[in-house]
Amino acid sequence: MTEFEKIKLELPSLSGKARLDALCRALDCCETKEFESALEFGKEAIELAEEFGDTQAKFDALYDTGFLYLGLSKCEKAIDLLTRAIVVAEDLSFEKGVADSLFFISVGYKSLSEYVLALDYANRALKIRERLGETNRIAATLNTIGSIHNKLGNFEDALGFYLRSLELLETNFEPSAKISTLINIGVIFDKLKNYEMAQEYYLQSLQLAQNAGDKNAISIVLINLGSHFLIIKDSKKALSYFLDALELKEELGEKPGISYCLNNVGLLYFQMKNYDKALEYYMESLRIKEELADLKGIAGTLMNIAMVQVELKDYDEAEALLRRSGDMAKKIESKELMSEVYLGFADIYAAKGDYKKALENHKTFSNFKDELFSEEMSRRIAEMQVKYETEKKERDAVIYRLKNVELAKANDTISKKNEELTKAYQQMEELARTDPLTKLFNRRETQRRIDEEVEKYRSGKAVFSLFLCDIDHFKLFNDNYGHDCGDYVLLEISNLMRKVLRDSDVIGRWGGEEFLILLPETGLDLAMQVAETLRAEVEDARYKFGGKQLKVTMTFGLSVFSADMTSDECVKNADIALYEGKESGRNCVKYIAAVSSVKHPH
Repeated sequence: MTEFEKIKLELPSLSGKARLDALCRALDCCETKEFESALEFGKEAIELAEEFGDTQAKFDALYDTGFLYLGLSKCEKAIDLLTRAIVVAEDLSFEKGVADSLFFISVGYKSLSEYVLALDYANRALKIRERLGETNRIAATLNTIGSIHNKLGNFEDALGFYLRSLELLETNFEPSAKISTLINIGVIFDKLKNYEMAQEYYLQSLQLAQNAGDKNAISIVLINLGSHFLIIKDSKKALSYFLDALELKEELGEKPGISYCLNNVGLLYFQMKNYDKALEYYMESLRIKEELADLKGIAGTLMNIAMVQVELKDYDEAEALLRRSGDMAKKIESKELMSEVYLGFADIYAAKGDYKKALENHKTFSNFKDELFSEEMSRRIAEMQVKYETEKKERDAVIYRLKNVELAKANDTISKKNEELTKAYQQMEELARTDPLTKLFNRRETQRRIDEEVEKYRSGKAVFSLFLCDIDHFKLFNDNYGHDCGDYVLLEISNLMRKVLRDSDVIGRWGGEEFLILLPETGLDLAMQVAETLRAEVEDARYKFGGKQLKVTMTFGLSVFSADMTSDECVKNADIALYEGKESGRNCVKYIAAVSSVKHPH
């Protein structure tokens, strides 16, 4: 019987202050599997502490209950309670409590992918912990800040914080913390493609975990080593590490870890074209995910099984599995998973030779990806704005307190900081408008420019044209030479368009391998000339990747805006024309006069 269970048996006979003390002890000692049942104790402890005016007990109850919510992935509720805990801790002048609450609020925001806010809270916790000289907690905070930078893609910054954490852990040896930090450093070196250093850190963490006899830590290191060898395409070693990790996870009875390992072993067998083995491991992984009601995991594994069925040419079964996966993705409102489902359908229809449906689904996939990117950029801009306003208020307060020379010095520092923040904010706005690969306008910004031209047209300005253009047989570049080749072709085409088109023309990446070109103050005849010139330039250009000469052509669908159209109808017209061009052999320019006269093939 655990300590929590013993206290649970005592509680019915307790009341008043004795009950409050017992509730706080129960919160402090409960294990992960007891978190759910401990929540009710936490809520009662908070109420009793307020009733008795026991400020220290109130802090403990708020903090511990917030921690429980965090452990149950209910991050918004955790952040709310931990924020209240900070207020109480400040009243108590309890700096350690403030720092610990700030730290776990940071962890909550990180789980919610609110990385800028997570970084802000973690840095505030770090300042207090450094002042208090809490070495182990400083190391933990540095490690967390590193993981946030990792999520933001700031890999060099992440590595710096991890190494600082590791340096502290060398003198204040905590095996589990050191193992975690060594693994994190290995992950960063993998992302920086320094695979030799990555492997070195993983092996150090494995040795440490084995010396400590920590089977769970050993299994985690083995999983990371498996992922490492998967990255460098050493399937044999990757499989060996994942199987070893699976054996340990099964011994520990940790079902999420078992399912994860099974899925990765299935992926490796799939890459090795051993489809029967892949199915065996995927199906067992799916069974456990269904048992755990892990909807996101179920959707991902169903997609993996569908791809096996594609290779086995059982397309009907593959479609049925993807539909189930799509239903799961809709249920949990995951746009990322939905985009992968549409990509899966595109692969199925391409394998069946139904290129029309393959193209439709690939376009939907691209639209989802663009929407996800736009949402991410909007979120980051909003976070940057919050950060900017918060720091501005803090600096204004500092100015108010300073005088004479100190004020002058502060103004200089603040001015520089303002410039840095303004520049960072402008960079975020730029990111929100542009495609990350080609640096062309993204779909959202291109649509905004089209809407501007419509407004100008309605105000009596000149007509405008636009065309959609698509790289012919683009999928073959990815399939035959890898996605780096596809990226190379996209960049070459983007640069060529910049050279051929006018500065006033708008070039946007509309989705995947599709571009939209907006030609202000341009009628049909000139637009046809521009499109044909660009088509010929693309066909005549030389493309060489990995020592291979590539043949690249594009198909163009042209539309001219008129008074009876909306912007969507104008784009739809171009899309219909593009489809006609694809159907008539590709590498051509097509124009269709009006949307109303043609049924959309999609």
